[in-house]
Amino acid sequence: MSKQPLTVLIADRYGHFRDNLKKVLVKKSIEVISEADTAEDLLDSLEVRRPNIIITAHRLNDESADFFLPIIKERYPDVKILLLTLNCHRKVFLKYVHFLDGMLCKLAHKDDVLDAVFEIVNHDKLYFRLNKNEVEIKDQRQNKLR
Repeated sequence: MSKQPLTVLIADRYGHFRDNLKKVLVKKSIEVISEADTAEDLLDSLEVRRPNIIITAHRLNDESADFFLPIIKERYPDVKILLLTLNCHRKVFLKYVHFLDGMLCKLAHKDDVLDAVFEIVNHDKLYFRLNKNEVEIKDQRQNKLR
């Protein structure tokens, strides 16, 4: 019997960011089953097929996490959610902790993103990481995955 591949839905308003993240995930045999740039598309995609984990930005083109995170956790409590945000601060995490399985700074190193995905899905762990230093915070404002 073969093991099912780990599946991901990526939700981010920037297509180039989704493309970069997809390349990182695919190299580790993680299947990206859907992408969304709006909360409406995200919720519609979940109606069709549920991933093991959603990697989402804090803000999509039509709504913020305040709108879509509670809906996702109410309708699909078993789907894990990793929030990638430029506002990677403890207060943001605490605001959404009831809906999240993890949170990383949006421009975390690709290995950190992969570690988070595997820890959350394979070990059912809450994964949270703050910025390590000022340089990392400045890097994140450039909106690209290192």
